[in-house]
Amino acid sequence: MIIAPQHEISAGKAAEAAASAFGKDMLDPPPVYEAGSSAILQSTSGATTMRPTNYLLLEREHNSIKGQYAIDPSISIPQSLLPLLPFGTNESDRSNVMLKSTYNSIDVDIALLNPRHPMGKPTTLSLDSTHGSVKLQLLTHYDARPSMSP
Repeated sequence: MIIAPQHEISAGKAAEAAASAFGKDMLDPPPVYEAGSSAILQSTSGATTMRPTNYLLLEREHNSIKGQYAIDPSISIPQSLLPLLPFGTNESDRSNVMLKSTYNSIDVDIALLNPRHPMGKPTTLSLDSTHGSVKLQLLTHYDARPSMSP
């Protein structure tokens, strides 16, 4: 017959008590959610809730380009932060959106915010796929904020 030392027995009972208490917590039901809480997610999901950008450049050779993007041509980005232009092009040729995929497709939703550039420059989008399809859903949104005049 093997007799376990006293400290091993008490440790085993403590573990047993902890396990039973842990199991009781696990039996509590999850919190109740209101029916209207999912409507908030639905109304805020979409391209217009994303942080807008300008001068988006994505190039993929073997991968497709998919996603939702918000483009605001009025956003000024320092030239030092912009990607280099392809050889033979100058700054006036820079597109607000340039997407290139060589061997796959492009499938994007673009929300164009404030499509009228403050300097009169046209907003340009360039989507090019050499061996794939190009699908674009373009939404335009005008900023309804009042102008800030002194």
